[in-house]
Amino acid sequence: MRAFAASPRDLTKKIAAVFFVALAGIAGCDDSEDGPIMVEGVDAHVSEDAALIPDMGALADGGADAGIFDMDLAADMGALDAALDAEIPDWEMADAELPDMDLTPDMEVYGPLASACRVPSRYARLDEGGPLRPKLQDLAELAQRELSYSAARYFLFGELDNIEGQVRGVYTGQWVDVPPGEIPDIEIMNTEHTWPQSRGAGELPARSDLHHLYPAIAEANSRRLNYSMGEVVHVDWSMGGSAQGDDATGRSVFEPRDDHKGAAARAMLYFAVRYDFQIEAEDEAVLRRWHADHPVSEREAERHDLIWVRQGNRNPFIDCPDLVEMIGDF
Repeated sequence: MRAFAASPRDLTKKIAAVFFVALAGIAGCDDSEDGPIMVEGVDAHVSEDAALIPDMGALADGGADAGIFDMDLAADMGALDAALDAEIPDWEMADAELPDMDLTPDMEVYGPLASACRVPSRYARLDEGGPLRPKLQDLAELAQRELSYSAARYFLFGELDNIEGQVRGVYTGQWVDVPPGEIPDIEIMNTEHTWPQSRGAGELPARSDLHHLYPAIAEANSRRLNYSMGEVVHVDWSMGGSAQGDDATGRSVFEPRDDHKGAAARAMLYFAVRYDFQIEAEDEAVLRRWHADHPVSEREAERHDLIWVRQGNRNPFIDCPDLVEMIGDF
């Protein structure tokens, strides 16, 4: 990646722009929570249609801060540019003076597996050799903070999945009004444990682990029960793209809508590795397929990072999707 220095003409314009911004600050254009700074002689209540640049005449006449030096603020910038151009020739820094920069991870430092991950430094151990799953278990647990279930729910509904006072159920796509910092009525929306509590997620920290918790409309959540994730062939119930019923082998399964299948699969694979559970072969085949067919979205990656900040640990299969194919048995 290379950069080039600006010409004096560009520098002049930047200096002028900085000066005008400074004057705007003096004139009371302040975006802080305390509101605009009132300056004698300047109207701080600017309407939407008003010019964003303060009245230069008023400032020059001494109506604002007396510390501003006397100058003609309406000077012809074109004339100033011409004067400077006559004194200082245009120039550019030679390419040879700029070092080459490679923003990709250094594979010689991290190794091929770690370098393919979003946070290569966190996964450097993957390239040390030996069984992969135990290493991933350690990395999935690394720096995890145990949250109370109440704290996890308030964060889930009040911040993590709250978009301008609304939260969307992952199984039906329906939105519910939830004021920021609050939780919804459980008869309307509640917390979906992607790995069911009755199958091993009933105790802390698994119960409050945000990497497998999602908001769900109460009806959809009750229909999920503790069924395995699968592909429904004979439908008993459906809503918003999700369904519950029997798969091709006659097992009762739950199938989430398409836009949640990848996230649900990665949540299940994470939970199995993090808490050392096994996934049945039929279920694993489906989860692997969903993981491949529905890659990590921008929203899933952003959500994952927010959970990391709050809870401290990460899901390796969001950071390093290729690792799923490298584990022979979940």
